[in-house]
Amino acid sequence: PGFSKEKGQKYYELITAVNWFQKKIARYPLYFQSFYPADNDIKNYEALEHHIHAYLEDLETVRNKLHCYISSLRNDLKKIVTNKEEIVVALNWLEGQGFKTFNNVSENRNPHRHKGFKFADKYITDGQMAEMALDKALPIKAQLSEYGLQEMQKIKRESFEQGKKYWSENAVKNYGQVSSLTDVVLKKTKNFLYQFLDIKAIN
Repeated sequence: PGFSKEKGQKYYELITAVNWFQKKIARYPLYFQSFYPADNDIKNYEALEHHIHAYLEDLETVRNKLHCYISSLRNDLKKIVTNKEEIVVALNWLEGQGFKTFNNVSENRNPHRHKGFKFADKYITDGQMAEMALDKALPIKAQLSEYGLQEMQKIKRESFEQGKKYWSENAVKNYGQVSSLTDVVLKKTKNFLYQFLDIKAIN
């Protein structure tokens, strides 16, 4: 049938979406380290919590975009190839093996979102506890000794710094894994995609 612009556009958009979100999560180590408000209207631990939510959501979006790409290719190939079962088995295996990278993201993110519970992070909850204890509007602060006040200030400061460090390092590690996964998926499916689009690779 020859090359179809409509089919080419479809896969251009699918692959572009994967790459765009992959580049987006590459920025999160910097966000976790440096992207915090200069005034006190938003607390640092609040900004960190926002970064965590956005990061986990974007990681999940990368996973979904890869799933959409593989699923579309699998369904399209089934319409034109004679070895349908072999293609399906190969792409199912690739999807199953590759998406093990995202298992922890799914386990940590989805249950809280669907059941209505607030996502809990130790560094955030410690910071919130200390912030509450130091709030002048609440009776807790008046009951604390000078040592207790210093300890709450210490917890507030250290929980934020530790959380910032943990999530920044986690984002660097995860990006390496996601980037490798994306490369593998695109390389392993290249010949399948060329077959569907009816184009030949240029050596």
